[in-house]
Amino acid sequence: MMDDPLAAIPLIAAGVEARMDSRGRMHVRKAQLYSGGWPQRLAYRLGWRADLHVQLDEYGTFYWQQINGENSLGEIAARFAARFGHSLADSRRAVVQFTRDLLDRRLIQLHHPAATGTEDKA
Repeated sequence: MMDDPLAAIPLIAAGVEARMDSRGRMHVRKAQLYSGGWPQRLAYRLGWRADLHVQLDEYGTFYWQQINGENSLGEIAARFAARFGHSLADSRRAVVQFTRDLLDRRLIQLHHPAATGTEDKA
């Protein structure tokens, strides 16, 4: 278990694609298989896939751009506070909530730096 959850480092999950639109907003896409029941059987037979599409707002786009395999959630929160003028406490809460949302959609993974300097994947 981690002492500081904000020490976790977000990484983009395998199979996730992102592109920037002309307005500077990030669009994230992940191909997914249908899950369960007759829709899955039909989709399998027809070769269909369900794609998850997420259009990020200004805050989400900034968060996404900070994911580089080195920035921890705490560092992202500090940059978020500096960029948007929010308090560090509010920024930490926002980063934690957005991280949960992205994890729930399986768009990111978290690496947890261990005390020994090695990394443990979650």
